[in-house]
Amino acid sequence: MTGRPPGWRPAFRLPFAARRVEADVDEEIAFHLAMREERLRARGLAPDDARAAARRRFGDVEHVRRECVEIDRQLVRRRRATDYLEDLMQDVVLAFRGLRRAPGFAAAALLTLALGIGSATAIFSVAYGVLLRPLPFSDPDRLVAVSINLAGAGTAYGSLSAPEYVDLSRWNRSFAAVAAWTPRDRTLGGDGNPERIVAASATASLWDVLGVRTAAGRTFTAEEDVPGATPVVVLGDALWRRRFGGDPAVVGRTVQLDGVTRTVVGVLPPEVRVGGAEAFTPMGLDPARLPGRGAHFIRVLGRLRASVTLAQARDDLAAFAARSLRENRDRYIGNGFTATARPLREAWFGDARPTMTALLGTVLLLLLLAAVNVANLLLVRAEARQREMGVRVALGARRGRLVRQLLTESLILALLGALVGVPLAALGVRSLLAINPGVVPPGAEVAIDGGVLAAVVAVVALAALVAGVVPALRAGAADVRTAIATGGAGGGTRGGRLRAALVATEVALAAAMLVGAGLVGRSFQKLLAVDPGFAAEGALVMDVSLPGARYDTATKVVSFYDLALERLRAIPGVRAAAATASLPLSGGTTQWSVEIEGRPDSERDLETPFIVNGSTDLFRALGIAIVRGRALGAEDHAGSALVTVVSQAMAREFWPGQDAIGKRIRLTGPDMPWVTVVGVARDVRPEALSEPPKPTYYLLTPQFARMTGFADQGATFVLRTPGDPAALTGAARAAIAAIDPELALNNVQTLEAVVTGSVARPRFAASVLGAFGLAALVLAVVGVYGVLSYAMTRRRRELAVRMALGARPGEVKRLVIGSGLRLAAAGVAVGLVAAAMGSRVLSALLYEVSPNDPATLLAVGLTLLGAAAAASWLPAWRATRVSPAEVLRGE
Repeated sequence: MTGRPPGWRPAFRLPFAARRVEADVDEEIAFHLAMREERLRARGLAPDDARAAARRRFGDVEHVRRECVEIDRQLVRRRRATDYLEDLMQDVVLAFRGLRRAPGFAAAALLTLALGIGSATAIFSVAYGVLLRPLPFSDPDRLVAVSINLAGAGTAYGSLSAPEYVDLSRWNRSFAAVAAWTPRDRTLGGDGNPERIVAASATASLWDVLGVRTAAGRTFTAEEDVPGATPVVVLGDALWRRRFGGDPAVVGRTVQLDGVTRTVVGVLPPEVRVGGAEAFTPMGLDPARLPGRGAHFIRVLGRLRASVTLAQARDDLAAFAARSLRENRDRYIGNGFTATARPLREAWFGDARPTMTALLGTVLLLLLLAAVNVANLLLVRAEARQREMGVRVALGARRGRLVRQLLTESLILALLGALVGVPLAALGVRSLLAINPGVVPPGAEVAIDGGVLAAVVAVVALAALVAGVVPALRAGAADVRTAIATGGAGGGTRGGRLRAALVATEVALAAAMLVGAGLVGRSFQKLLAVDPGFAAEGALVMDVSLPGARYDTATKVVSFYDLALERLRAIPGVRAAAATASLPLSGGTTQWSVEIEGRPDSERDLETPFIVNGSTDLFRALGIAIVRGRALGAEDHAGSALVTVVSQAMAREFWPGQDAIGKRIRLTGPDMPWVTVVGVARDVRPEALSEPPKPTYYLLTPQFARMTGFADQGATFVLRTPGDPAALTGAARAAIAAIDPELALNNVQTLEAVVTGSVARPRFAASVLGAFGLAALVLAVVGVYGVLSYAMTRRRRELAVRMALGARPGEVKRLVIGSGLRLAAAGVAVGLVAAAMGSRVLSALLYEVSPNDPATLLAVGLTLLGAAAAASWLPAWRATRVSPAEVLRGE
C-alpha cells in the first residue's frame, strides 16, 4: 500500500479521521486498479476489456476495501494511543521541569492545595462519621428514640421512668418493638486488674429493635432478662480486643462486672456501637417492684411498624402520655409530661449538627479560597511565560498542544497537593479526636473515609484544571510577535483585571471566614468567663462504682462512703472531702419532682428540680457558698430530722417573695416523708456553662437512702487542698484500695479539668474556625502581595518614567499601597456583607454574642485592611528602588 498513514488527531476529530481512512483506502484501491489496467492495455487489450480484467484479477473490491479500512483503522488507533501516551509523558516531564525551575511558585501552589485537601478531608471525614455514615443497624431509618418532657423540666428530650416504659410497652400501637437501656460506669474485675468501663443494662428486645447479630456467640434472651436469671453479658468489640485479645474462646467464660460473676454469651461486631457502651447486661425489670415514676433514667428505642410514619408515632405517643397522666394523676404535678420520638441519628448525634455544619461551611470556603489562590498563581505564571510560549509557537508548536501542556501542569499540581494533603488529613483527624475527644458523640465512628477522600481530591483536581483553563487559553491565544517582544512585561489590562478580581475574591472569602472565627471565638471567651457557681481551683475529683454483688444494700453503700471519706480526710493536705452522686458539669445530673407543703399541685406548673445526693462537707469540698441558713453538717445523719439545702433558683421559683428557710418539700413517690429546708446555696450550673442555673436541692446520702431505700452505687469523691490537687492522686488511690482492692477509680482529674471538658465542643469549634481563619488571612495576604509584586514588575517602565519626571518615593509608595488597599477594601466590603447575611448559621454556636456583632465585623475589617497594607509595603518599597536611568536604558 502506498497510502500515507494518518497522523495524530485529537479525540474530538475521530469521525473526520475515520472518513479520512476510508478516502485513503479508496485512493489506494483506485491506484492499484489503474496501474493493472494500464499494464493490460500495454499488452494490447482494449480499454474496456483491460478495466474488466483488472477488476477480475483484483478480486472482490468491496471485501478488500472493508478489510483494508479495518486494518488502517486499527493502525490509526494504535498510533493515536502511542502518540497520546508519548505526548502525555512529554507533558508530565515538562510539567515537572517547569515546577523545578519555579520552586517558589511550586511550593506556594502545593502548600495551598495540600492545606485545602487536608483540611477538607479531615473535617468532611469527621462530619461524615457523625452526620452521614449509615447507622450499623437493620433498616436504620425506621429506628427512633422515645423521650419525654416533664412539665417545666427545661429539657425536651428526657429519659423515661421504668413504669412509663412498661406502660409504653403495653399501650403502644406504632412500634413493632420497643427496648430500654441505660448506661453507667461499672468495674470489670476478677483478675486483680480492675477497670472502669461503660456498661449498659438493656432489655432483651434491644437486639430485635436494632436488628443486631453477634460476631461470636449470641445475645441474651428474654428468659435471661428477668430477676433471678443466670447473670450473662455481651461484650463490645473494643472491650473484647483490648481486654481479651480478641480471643473467640471468650464466649462461655465468666467475668466479674461490679462483683457479679457473669457468663459471656456473645461478642458484638466492631461496627455496632450503642452510646459508647462496651458491655451489655440484662436489665431484669420486675413489674412488681419498679422504681417510682419520679426516677427518670431509662432510654427508650423503638422500631416503627412498616405502615407507620414518624408523625403518626408522635400522635400515638401524645395519646400515651395523656393516658398515663390520667391513670396516675397523683404521681405527677402540674401538667405531667409529654412524649415524642426523633429519628435515632438525630437523637444520638443531633447535638453535634450545628458545630459540624459550621465547620463544613468554613472548610468549603477555605477550599474555594485555596482554588482561587492557585488560579491566581497559575495566571501570573502563565503571563510570565508568554515569551516562552511565543517562541514555542514560532517554532511550530500547536496552540492546542500548549494548552494541554499547561492543563497537565495544573493536574500534576493537584495530584502532588493530594499526596501531601492526605497525610495532613489523617494527622488532622487523629489530632482533632485526641485534643477534643468530647466533640464526637459516643457511638459515632470517625476515620478517614475513602469515598470522602476521593471526592475531595476529585473536586480539587477539577478546580485546578478549571483554574488552569483561563491561563492556558490565554497562553494559547497570545499574539506571537507581542509575546516574544514583551515577554509578558507590558500591557495586559484584561489579565490585570482578572488578577485583581481574584485577589478581591480571596479577601472576601477570608473576611467571611474571619467573621465566623471571630464570632465563635468571642462566644467562647464569654463562656469561659461564666461563673459555674463553685470553686474549681484546688480540687481533685475521682469516680468510683461499687459492685452490686458486694454492696447490695443501701446500708453497705453508705458505710463504704463514710469509711472512704474518713480515710481520704486523713490524707495530709486535704482540707475537705465529700462524695456526691451528681458532680456539676459532668453529665451525671438527675431530676426528681417534688411536692411543696401547703401548695396544691394545680396552682401552677413547677420546674422539675435537679436532685444532688451527697455527704456532709459537700459545700466546702466543691466551694459552693451558703447564702442563707446553714449547710448540711455533722449534726445531720441517717437518724436525724430530714433536711435539705436548696439553690437560689429553687428558692425563687418555688417560694417567690418568701423565705425558703423552714419550708418543707417531699419527693414524689409513695409514702415519701417531708423534708425541711435549712439553707439556701449559691446557684450552680449543673449541666452546661451556657445554660442558666436550674432549681436544685441537696440531700444527705444517708437520709436519701432512709427515704427511698436506695443509695447510688456510683459516686464522685471531691478532695479540696491548698496545694496541687494532682499530688493527692496516689494517696487517694491507696486509701480506696486499702478498703476494697477490687475497686477501680476512674476519671481522676482536677475539678478545673471537669470545667474545661464541659466546653470541649465550643473549644473545638473556636480552635478549628480560628485556625481556618488564620490560614485564610495568610492566603489573602499572600495573594495581595503576589499580585502587587507582579504588577510592579510589569509597571517598572511606568514607575521609572514617573520618577524621572519628578515623582517622589513617598508618592510612589502611596500609589502602590493604595492599589493594594483598594483591592482589599473591595474584598472586605463584599466579605462582610456576605458574612452578615450568612452568620445566622452560627447562631446555635454563639453564647451572648450577636451573629452581626459590630465589634467583630469592625475588627475583621481593620485586620484585613492592616494586613493588606503590610503586604503592600514590600512591593511599594521595591518600587521606590527602581533606577529610572537603568530601566529606560534597558528599554
